[in-house]
Amino acid sequence: MLTPLDVQNKEFRRALRGYNEEEVDEFLDQLAQDYEWIYMENERLKEKLEDIESGIKRYEEMEQTIKDTLVMAQKNSDELRENTQKETEVMVNEARQKAQQTVKDAEEKADKIISMAEEKAEEITEDAKQKVESTLQEYQWLQRQAKVFRVKFRSFLEAQLNLMEKQEKEILEPQQEIASAYYYEDPGASEQTDNLPEEPEKEDSSQQLE
Repeated sequence: MLTPLDVQNKEFRRALRGYNEEEVDEFLDQLAQDYEWIYMENERLKEKLEDIESGIKRYEEMEQTIKDTLVMAQKNSDELRENTQKETEVMVNEARQKAQQTVKDAEEKADKIISMAEEKAEEITEDAKQKVESTLQEYQWLQRQAKVFRVKFRSFLEAQLNLMEKQEKEILEPQQEIASAYYYEDPGASEQTDNLPEEPEKEDSSQQLE
């Protein structure tokens, strides 16, 4: 049988996308407290039941003693024996009825306490499941939003790179035209055109994005 300490010291293995550890610990703490209360109440009822059984045993021993006394007194008075026996039987029956009623009341109370504890545990479990589902839905929504953002941001970067390439061409083309015109006007300027700075190599836009 589980004890409150077993519930309190229970540890679960961690798994990817498992339950929230803090919520599980809080649930186990609450369950341990409720189970400890039920456990102590059950022990108290057991002790009370043992007292009742002990009382029944004493009454039974009393009954036997009275019967023995009646046997000894039978020689003196048959009438006294009969009256005493009837009175004893009434006392024993009342004691048994009272003991049975006490046991029944204790069992009903224990069943009610256990039922309430089970209902509360189910309620806590259901609430924890709902919280986990809500957190999972929120996480999935964030994943979708991140994916949309990456697509939009990639398109924005590609557009900026294309714009920069276009602007770079617009700047370099007039310089190349001037250099070509100067070369045809002055053949000796070929050496100077050879010394013009080379156009830097352009990186692949897809590599820049990555």
